[in-house]
Amino acid sequence: MESEKLPENSDAHHEHSSNCNGTITCKDCLDVLDMVIDQEESPTEAFKQHLKDCLPCLEKYNLDKAIKEILHKRCNHQELPPGLVDSIKLRIFDNAGS
Repeated sequence: MESEKLPENSDAHHEHSSNCNGTITCKDCLDVLDMVIDQEESPTEAFKQHLKDCLPCLEKYNLDKAIKEILHKRCNHQELPPGLVDSIKLRIFDNAGS
């Protein structure tokens, strides 16, 4: 899975704020962060600029991306025990009907 490289941050003393240098807010950035990492959404220029300007958001992006990559590598090739999926579906439907 090849993902787009986002800008590195050179301002290590930038504080986490609600609006970093006029780009999108930290909240807006964090709201779409997982979707960008999962490639469900493409990163906008405003998103990329925010990560460049905001060290806490960039660190969160890098940490979340690294965790997801590790999980993908570790969990991707394991087979499920027979009947597990059906068992989970049954529990979901049983709980939904309660």
